[in-house]
Amino acid sequence: MPKYWGFKCYMVDEEYCPYNNLPLAQHITRTHLKSERNLPELYDSLDVSNLASQLNNEVEETVLIEAEGYRKKVKDKLLGTEDGEDFASALTKGINRVIMNHLSKQYSHILEAQVDFEPRIESTWYAGGMNPPENIRRLRDGRAWSREYKDDPTDRIMVFLGSPILTLRSVQPLPMVMSNSELESSSLELPEWKFDPRVVGTQTEQNRRIVNVPGYFPGDTHRFGQISFHKRHHAKNTFGEIVDEDNSLFRQAIVCSFGWLQAQANMLGFNSFNDIAYPLATQTVITDGKHWSFFAYQMNTITFHTHFAQEQPKRNVCWGSDEMKLFESVDGEKVVGFNEEVLKTLLKFYVNAPQERLGVNLTPYLSSEEKIAADYEDDDKRQWLEREYKFLTSNRPRYQLPYEIYAWEKIYKIDNKLGLWTRD
Repeated sequence: MPKYWGFKCYMVDEEYCPYNNLPLAQHITRTHLKSERNLPELYDSLDVSNLASQLNNEVEETVLIEAEGYRKKVKDKLLGTEDGEDFASALTKGINRVIMNHLSKQYSHILEAQVDFEPRIESTWYAGGMNPPENIRRLRDGRAWSREYKDDPTDRIMVFLGSPILTLRSVQPLPMVMSNSELESSSLELPEWKFDPRVVGTQTEQNRRIVNVPGYFPGDTHRFGQISFHKRHHAKNTFGEIVDEDNSLFRQAIVCSFGWLQAQANMLGFNSFNDIAYPLATQTVITDGKHWSFFAYQMNTITFHTHFAQEQPKRNVCWGSDEMKLFESVDGEKVVGFNEEVLKTLLKFYVNAPQERLGVNLTPYLSSEEKIAADYEDDDKRQWLEREYKFLTSNRPRYQLPYEIYAWEKIYKIDNKLGLWTRD
């Protein structure tokens, strides 16, 4: 609310993957990317062989049903191509339904999980450590007291926008993958990015409000993300061709995982200036129906604005598997080359049960009395807060439009300070 029309924000869109954007994504999320292409050791201890053999036929049948439905809708299209977004979405929802129906009898956290289809994910945070824009540098240089700081790094307001195929949420958080002592290790290297994010294709939006929506609103009991499924067709179409696909997938996994967790942390009472009191973890799946990639992410800090960009010892960590094919092709009424290892990895994500953090206050900065707007006794305050919150999170424009600076004013009066230009 500090600004009437909003802030200048750098937009990190899930479905827009510019070329060579991975180093920037790591910097603005302070994420160390594990070089080994495998998931953490935590998943090695989860035995799902029996479950996979029981569900094998049902998942194959789901592939056949969705492939046939897709062929009737869009003829002469290949499964797993950029035109198969509907197939990827339908197949993911079908497999999720099969797995949840089967596992809900054995695992209570699956029975209690909240499933959201194509939820709105919006996350906003401050990222520091980058060189100041030219207008900020010029502003600092024009004032005597700030001239010596004209080249100091400045914060950028980053906004993540995403809409997964579906997400699963739980009452308790997922277990930690790394201990606190491992999180501050110097071996967890981070790329340093000092340039303006626009040099690698990041777009800006001038008047946008700071909003954090993790797919649910305040008051929901299922506040922790368990699994999110995302499309991957845009990663294969960078500049209209298959370019740098591997980096695009890892970039997507990092921003989607961090963006979702950061918005959840905001609902728990944390932000860029009040760091999280305990790590948060999530599991991310990126698929087009045929190709599947699995990622595990642990968020350990969200405080890395300018004052903490270099001094912050904690790192966020991302693990990723190699790309795997669920099947080779669909031939009539038969799935050719069905890969049970993909199903096993997916089942491990479901079986990984959330755990209660003993002795940890999950919301140390939130009031225990007034948890939601409806808890306020004062009618005027309650109505004002609900009205303003809904308006700000909607990001609708203000009724009064902002002042417009024309191009000639920008050139002659601001950039070059030539005053009013007149013809002789």
